[in-house]
Amino acid sequence: GGGGCGAGGDRTRRFRTSLFNIADYPRLLKRTSLALTSSDVEGLAELLQRHSDREKDTWQRGQATRAEAEESDEEGSGALWACAEQLDHEAQAVLHALLRQQVEREGLDADVWEHVIVRLVRQSLATIHCPVTEFEGHMAVLEYVKIVCVPNGQPHQSSYFPGLAMAKNVANKHMRSSFQRPRLLLLGCALEFHREKSQFALFDSLQQQEAEYTRILVGKIASLQPDLVLVEGSVCRAALDLLIAARISLVLNVKRHHMERIAFLTNSYPLPSTAELLSLPASSGAMLSGEYSFSSVHVDTFQSGDTRVLDEHRKTLMFFRCDERTNGNAQGTILIRSNRPDKQQELRKVKRILQYGITAAYHLKCEVAYLSAQHALHRRQCVRPTEDDRL
Repeated sequence: GGGGCGAGGDRTRRFRTSLFNIADYPRLLKRTSLALTSSDVEGLAELLQRHSDREKDTWQRGQATRAEAEESDEEGSGALWACAEQLDHEAQAVLHALLRQQVEREGLDADVWEHVIVRLVRQSLATIHCPVTEFEGHMAVLEYVKIVCVPNGQPHQSSYFPGLAMAKNVANKHMRSSFQRPRLLLLGCALEFHREKSQFALFDSLQQQEAEYTRILVGKIASLQPDLVLVEGSVCRAALDLLIAARISLVLNVKRHHMERIAFLTNSYPLPSTAELLSLPASSGAMLSGEYSFSSVHVDTFQSGDTRVLDEHRKTLMFFRCDERTNGNAQGTILIRSNRPDKQQELRKVKRILQYGITAAYHLKCEVAYLSAQHALHRRQCVRPTEDDRL
């Protein structure tokens, strides 16, 4: 009997020490049913009722707190949106006043140029995104916006082009000048035969060496299958003829900064020498050509309406339209146009105002974003209840 009472007492003590673990009560009740008294059962029922009431009250308070938080978030979102909209409206007013002041200071016709300049600045800032990273990119927005003066058309015909435009044309009229999703090859060197000045050789031997070297070089370019080759230097006549026969278009004497910009947009790099070109495997063509980086490339010529115009008043531009899926917001070009007698001087003034306006608009955009974020952070810290307030 003593052993049975001892076992029952142990089970009772184990039960009473575990009363507060309500989740285990069915198992404990089954194991200790012989040792329970009526007072234990009443105490267990009371404890379970208190626990149920506490859980119900906690759930109700949680639902009320959640509803208040959602209502506060909706009110806060509306307030933040209104604050950001007001800041943007004030920034646009400041920008408009600055541009009007610059137009008057340069002595331009405000009725003609003011709304044109404001429109071009807004289009640029709505599209361009400065991809500043640890290794590349610049905070100066003018690195991503190029301004080109076109001596043709009226001021209201000035436009924004989503891509890069440069004053170049293909090397020969028999080459294609319009492409859809072209593959580009960038060469930061000249395509010509180089011989050592300290060595002497027969003229016929030199001609044979040059012809063979050029054939190998153009054959390597053709194996990469580019549609358009951009060369920073010059190209010999033999290479030009071979490229025409291979139906590959060529652009000569591309400026270094244009070459670097195209390399950035195509995620490639200009080959520094023909030796590196010859050492490339054939499978690297897709990487070097920047496939699908530009949706189109075309050439357009602008000239004055006067048929007796001189060649210096004619401008030929090559347009590289960025692909919206890859680099659509990485480069833009503004074409400002005028056909007035003093158009060159007028266009230079408009270009200065645009450079000033784009920089000012970008800084205002950054300030609006910063102030909106600070307002949101301050409101979140002041309005949202703490854990102590909720309890």
